[in-house]
Amino acid sequence: MTRNEIYEAVRRFRADRDKPISNRLLCEAAGISIDTFKNIFDLGLPMSEMAQRRLGRALTAWANGDLRVMRNRNASKYIEYRREAKPDMQRGVNLTLKGGRIVLKVGPRNMNDYTQPSLKERLEK
Repeated sequence: MTRNEIYEAVRRFRADRDKPISNRLLCEAAGISIDTFKNIFDLGLPMSEMAQRRLGRALTAWANGDLRVMRNRNASKYIEYRREAKPDMQRGVNLTLKGGRIVLKVGPRNMNDYTQPSLKERLEK
């Protein structure tokens, strides 16, 4: 993923109030500290190439269903890699441009994929 794609995906990720993974767990999966994550996305410091590769890999793994949030007996959460990828699917609505006309496409979509703009974002543009 390019830096701009990562910035856009993380912006959508952080705006999602119903996300099943926290910022801390995403950072743990990426292998970066939460302070580095906050410095990049809250303070606007430049993203290093290492952070770019790690965040891109973690966001892709999360979207593909390779990561899963697990819970210990004491209710603490941790990340586990799945042996078999199972992306979380939900009903989705998407706008596409076909032959100069806007077409509404209804069908399943990956719930954890933050690379594609939402219907609300597309309507605002």
